[in-house]
Amino acid sequence: MYAIGIDIGTTTICGIRLNLDSGAVEETKTRDNSSFLSATHTWERLQDPNIILHTAKALLSELVCPGTAAIGISSQMHGILYLDKNGDPVSPLYTWQDGRGDLPYQGTTYAKALRSATGFGNVTDFVLAQTHALPENAAVFCSIGDFLAMQLTGRKMPLTHLSFAASFGLFDLNRSCFLYPNSRQPALTDEPAVLGTWNGIPVCAALGDNQASFLGSVSDPDGALINIGTGSQISFLSDSTECPDTMEARPYAGGKFLWAASALCGGRAYALLKQFFEQCIEMAGLKPPALYPIMERALQTLPIRRTLRFHNQFCGTRQDPALRGKIENLSPETFTPQNFLIGILYGIADELFALSGGLPDRCRTLVASGNGIRLNPALQKIMEQVFGMFPIFPVHREEAAYGAALFASVGSGVFPNLAQAQSLIAYES
Repeated sequence: MYAIGIDIGTTTICGIRLNLDSGAVEETKTRDNSSFLSATHTWERLQDPNIILHTAKALLSELVCPGTAAIGISSQMHGILYLDKNGDPVSPLYTWQDGRGDLPYQGTTYAKALRSATGFGNVTDFVLAQTHALPENAAVFCSIGDFLAMQLTGRKMPLTHLSFAASFGLFDLNRSCFLYPNSRQPALTDEPAVLGTWNGIPVCAALGDNQASFLGSVSDPDGALINIGTGSQISFLSDSTECPDTMEARPYAGGKFLWAASALCGGRAYALLKQFFEQCIEMAGLKPPALYPIMERALQTLPIRRTLRFHNQFCGTRQDPALRGKIENLSPETFTPQNFLIGILYGIADELFALSGGLPDRCRTLVASGNGIRLNPALQKIMEQVFGMFPIFPVHREEAAYGAALFASVGSGVFPNLAQAQSLIAYES
């Protein structure tokens, strides 16, 4: 028996075929998301939903096989598109990168006036309404994952999971409703609801990519997930919405909430150091070689101990965009490239540890994803020192698509609950 998971990212669209008996990913397909539209204004970030739909359907056709029991979908969050009363798109996808919320409004910006952020769906909707730019015949807005689920099942109105609803902003987590409701907002669900079928296969309500990645990576309810990409993120489950100021509570499933904190410079901090080394070589009139392999070889020979203390807030933080990084404990002895290499990696781990408040005592496992840590054994050892647990890695790489497939397998009745579905997750030795 199989489940298909589709994950619609900003730059790629991925699909997997998951064996629901073994937990193995038997097939993975990835396509470029080539749907970006030419913008009239520099702050616009728009994609064509029909191109995304065509690409996702093509992936499904390649992945579906006899015995497929469910189709699950995850997608980029925050962004919205508008549909008419028949469920057809009447606008582009205004992505999470769209900057119209930062335009001036009543002495401030739209986003700040709403105490939200640009790119969040309800902010985008407010700007369009205030500027009389709502698409003609717009009846409802939804996420791109909702749109795919609707098109597969023939629904005319979306049913949006709370993971997306909260990502639209202006949302009350405790009451599971929008703070400022209007007729364009979709109906909501907290369940892996089956919306209909595609070629006889049940299609489940879409799930936000952050929640899907956690669901598809962490089999232990008392586990934490770290992801190191360009940025970095740490998240774990809670029964409460009352999280530290450095974290954000997001709806998960089954009445649980995902506490998440993000650092703007994760793997990018390591890339900035590489760029610094390149500039030093160029100053000498030389052409820099491929530096990542050289940096990795150097890390293999260095003792993993802290000398310098790097604060990696080179791009600020979500709470304080004006904050900048710094280095402590510089001396003639510590001012070396080797100490910079080790120090920048400690800075990645330290920032996540501080943002999470050190993790709850109940956290028993530290799961990791993203090439920024998978391919860096030195960072893995540093994470163990900082968090007190060595990170473990799922065998599969497409965590969000895997989580979407598990979510749909519960919705279609293959598994009675998420815990049993997550028991399929296997980890590298």
